[in-house]
Amino acid sequence: MQAMNKSKKLRVALLIICGGVLIVADQLRPTQEEKSTPAPVQQSKNQAEGSNHKEEGSHQQEGSGGDHEEHDPKEIDHSDPENQRRMGIFHYNEGNKLLAQGKAEQAIVKYKRALRHHPKLASAHINLSSAYLKLKNFESAENTLKALETQEPDNPHLQYNYACLYALSGKMEVSLSALKQSMRLGLPNVETISSDPDLAPLRETEQFKVWFKNLQK
Repeated sequence: MQAMNKSKKLRVALLIICGGVLIVADQLRPTQEEKSTPAPVQQSKNQAEGSNHKEEGSHQQEGSGGDHEEHDPKEIDHSDPENQRRMGIFHYNEGNKLLAQGKAEQAIVKYKRALRHHPKLASAHINLSSAYLKLKNFESAENTLKALETQEPDNPHLQYNYACLYALSGKMEVSLSALKQSMRLGLPNVETISSDPDLAPLRETEQFKVWFKNLQK
């Protein structure tokens, strides 16, 4: 009888212990699940703003070395004549765009850069003198044309711009002489002579009227 009582007490104790284990295990389960749940991935600041990155490459200023991030400066041989020629043409074209927009002062900067790279670029001399004429800077225009004259004295554009320069500065006799020389070299046509505003003062002279009348016959 005593053995049976001891057996019952032992079973009750085991049940109590098992119940406690189950309760503890049940309390621990949510904590384990929380630890196993991965944290949400947050987008970095750089990733979030990346789509709003603004490319400024197209707004770089001349001479700022816009290619320095992509090319090793050592790879660019500025002493190479071909590189110098290309840079001269590049700046010349930039000057033409500005001059066409009526930005003569900015165009002058570009033409000067073109001539630093390519001193024998005749068209840069011509258009530089034209830009000076637009600003009524006759002295600089004349100096520019004289520099070209030492290289290409028979350039028809040179003589024509001389004609415009002298007409605007009131030197009608030498203006007409330069215009005639320009025509002998193949420039300009009659329509240009009769419409170019730079030649307007010359067209008012009797000498021009007589010459131009004979030219049209």
